[in-house]
Amino acid sequence: MSIEKVNKVQELSPEWDHIAHSIYQKRSFLSHLERTNHSNQRYYTLHEKGVLCAGAVVYSLKINLFTFSKLELKLPMQVIGLPISNDESGVWGGDPYVETLLSHIFRKERGIVLCLNYAQDLPNIKTINMRSLPSMIFQIEHDSWEGYMQALRHPYRRRILKALDKAATVTGRREPCGAFTERHYELYLEVVKRSKTKLEILSMAFFKTLPEPFNLNSFYDNEKLVYWNITLEERKTLYFLFGGLDYKARDTYDSYTNNLIEIIKEGIHRECHVINLGQTAEISKARFGAYKRNNKMCMYHHNGMIRWLFNSLRNQLSYTSHTGGHRVYHEDKVPMSDISKNKMHYAGIS
Repeated sequence: MSIEKVNKVQELSPEWDHIAHSIYQKRSFLSHLERTNHSNQRYYTLHEKGVLCAGAVVYSLKINLFTFSKLELKLPMQVIGLPISNDESGVWGGDPYVETLLSHIFRKERGIVLCLNYAQDLPNIKTINMRSLPSMIFQIEHDSWEGYMQALRHPYRRRILKALDKAATVTGRREPCGAFTERHYELYLEVVKRSKTKLEILSMAFFKTLPEPFNLNSFYDNEKLVYWNITLEERKTLYFLFGGLDYKARDTYDSYTNNLIEIIKEGIHRECHVINLGQTAEISKARFGAYKRNNKMCMYHHNGMIRWLFNSLRNQLSYTSHTGGHRVYHEDKVPMSDISKNKMHYAGIS
């Protein structure tokens, strides 16, 4: 068994793409991140008898240690993840190989090491295991928007109809991401400014040079941009990547709700099986019928006293869910968020 580290995507072999779970982990997208959001990325590979069995991405960033509480203390961290603020894991491969690779990274990287969106605890490593933001997953069970609406219980259907009324004058436009403008970027920054869990702030170049199959969906009222989103379809899963909205006009158009409506409509129209709606706004997404896929994160430091301190602060460092149960559909017998679907696997979702 051998483990290697390289500092450039171009140094990775084609095997890397063969074990990647999604486009976000593949070399082409990682190259895009290197060009547009360079964060000292480095890449670890584990080979067994010459075969690539696990890979990981590590980058450096100052992060608020108390992201999920009201305190603030920004510290430099080495993050095992993707520098893009989504729910994709930064380490993947077979279970025994992943744990071996993580053990190696924890030994080699200095200072605080944070592993984001890992699927399970690491019992054989001295890490502080915690909850991260869950992914909100929408399973498409209806072959049309009308069928979906008919399946909703009255309070949830009424909420959507009221939102649609507010956007009656809004028209959508789907374009390649090259159509991304300064105004799109301003609306992205408005969302970032209000986010309590932001990590990095992406550059305008990141959005404008996103390649196919990413799509930019913009929504206008008389050429005034009021909200937008970027989506990606891969193996019958639709991913919501990022969005922006004009907060001054948010209530006028019920912009956040209508942005979600457009993403769900797109997923149904494309005949996808699943929509990954990302990790924020649990309550709003649960009201559409999305359920939680729980994510783990863990923290490590070489110094045992610092690990003890982090462990004693675990409740302040860990995420606490705020999503209650929502009986969205007529046939629901229990709230969707209470159904244990976390063991289900869909293509492209690790």
